[in-house]
Amino acid sequence: MKRKFFEAMAVCCIISALAGCGSTGNEVDIPENENAAVTESATTETAKAEEAAETLTSLFTEETKAETETAALISSEKYTPSEEEKTQIQSLLKECKKFFYDYYDGKEIQHHKDENKSITVTKTADNGMFAGESYEETLYEITDGEVMSMGDMYELMKPLFTEKMSEVLKDDMIRSGYYEKDGKLYITDGVGSNGGLLGTDTVHITSVGKIDNDTFVLYMNAFGAGENWDLDYDTSENFTVILKKTEDGFKMDECDRIGAIEWCYTPEDDVFGS
Repeated sequence: MKRKFFEAMAVCCIISALAGCGSTGNEVDIPENENAAVTESATTETAKAEEAAETLTSLFTEETKAETETAALISSEKYTPSEEEKTQIQSLLKECKKFFYDYYDGKEIQHHKDENKSITVTKTADNGMFAGESYEETLYEITDGEVMSMGDMYELMKPLFTEKMSEVLKDDMIRSGYYEKDGKLYITDGVGSNGGLLGTDTVHITSVGKIDNDTFVLYMNAFGAGENWDLDYDTSENFTVILKKTEDGFKMDECDRIGAIEWCYTPEDDVFGS
């Protein structure tokens, strides 16, 4: 973003200079038809300069917005959890990992559908080249197991996620193929079909921050050794998980990379600081 910012400034300077070339301190007589051409050229260059200025303003606004959105995390105080808190945090992440695998992606619940009990529903595509178009989809009833309704799903979520996070998960799951009708839960064939996380070997906590008495930030890293993935370089990506401390213990409130937690969270690699 900063590189684009300075590039835009350079463009503005060049265009401004060009726009200024239409007028100098040494006045000369110009034929009327040529004068019209010069006026038109100057108008065009002025318009370009104004457009470049708008681009510069837009880039500056984007950068400021990005900095504002991350300010809360950047300003968090370094925090070293107690041994009990460490255990609670790791236990929470492991339980979230299991939920993401079993139900968010559907690896467990897919085994509890009855393909002899199905319904067909009409849906509307919400993205892609067919956005807005209607289509029919077949869903299969969940007939046994721990979760047989969205109510059962919410009960599993309660100890793990805040209401905000639960709503995000619910919306994602409905979009991915969950459906409830007359108190019965149905899923599409797509539920449970997602693959693993390529290029990553381990995901772990690198440090902990504290925003306020109830809000904690887990700074995390997803790492992959290049030699394990036929790459000539290692992969490394940082992301954050926001926790809320409630009367019932820690709960996940936000997560930048659900898939990373689901497939590769490795508590043995966690670093909490000292």
